This record gives sequence, structure tokens and C-alpha cells, in this order.
Amino acid sequence: VLPDTGGDGKSRGGPGYVREYKVRSGGRLSGGAAKREAAGMEGGGNGSNAYVVVHPGTDREERYPGIASNLGMQPGEVFSIETGGGGGVLPPAERDRELVKGDIQDGLITPQKAMEVYGLTEAEVAEALAD
Repeated sequence: VLPDTGGDGKSRGGPGYVREYKVRSGGRLSGGAAKREAAGMEGGGNGSNAYVVVHPGTDREERYPGIASNLGMQPGEVFSIETGGGGGVLPPAERDRELVKGDIQDGLITPQKAMEVYGLTEAEVAEALAD
């Protein structure tokens, strides 16, 4: 699961996730997902965009929003697909604070987002992290 990828909202959008693949034999990589992020509704925030990532976590990392096409790949090289998150519905200020704490505990949002977007205090975040 990728934290902070679901759109902010009273009903938070579902998170994106990442899956890595190791190339077994050389060839060309083409694929991906929509180039646009999922739209939020009625005051909810947009979800994150999807990415194809070649050589993730290295100094050769290249990120392609949405779709990658005709990329040469050699045996042993790694690429990943990061799916986009879903859009949120209704303003994030309306989300129940206990649900936001659960989102932190489940790794769906970061403590920073909980404070900046959902209005949790440092004490509430500390409580969520202690549970």
C-alpha cells in the first residue's frame, strides 16, 4: 500500500499500491494505467496518479506517469507499477477523527497528512501511533 495516495475526503479514496517485477529475459516494456488521477467528488480530493517506475530505488530510477511504451529491459532489471489511488468524497474536515487515527495505524495516510489535511493535533497523532 502506498500512503497518502487515496483522495482526501469524508470518505477517503482507496489507496494505490506498488508491485515490483524482475525481468527474466530481455525485451521491451509497454503498459501502465490511465494518465489522469481519479477525481474527487463534492469537495473530496483527487487520488494519486499511476506510475510505471523503471529501476526503482536506484540512481537510474525513471518514473513514467500513467503509461510507459517500448522501453528496453535487460534480464535482471527491475520495474514497478504504482497504481493510482481513488478519489475522495466530501470535504476531508468531515471525516471522523477516529477513522483518521485508524488510517494512520493502517499505513494509509502519514501523520503529516493527518495533521495538515484532516486537522488532527500532535497529541491525537501520538495517540494513534501508540495504539
